[in-house]
Amino acid sequence: MESIAKYEGVEPSDEEVGRIRVDLYHRQLPKLADHGLISFDTRTNEICLEPVPEAVERILDLTRDLEGLDDR
Repeated sequence: MESIAKYEGVEPSDEEVGRIRVDLYHRQLPKLADHGLISFDTRTNEICLEPVPEAVERILDLTRDLEGLDDR
């Protein structure tokens, strides 16, 4: 959490970090796991990136093209 905040150039309060952590572990990570993008072990908090589904890869390619990004 702190790394993201520093990247954004802000210093988060402990309360903000806690709120973000709860949202991440209880909403965002389970959603990503439900869609097959990650595997997430709630007992160990281990997160593993799964192979990107073809449909998502096509969307990423389209986005890169639209934004002029070609750093694959």
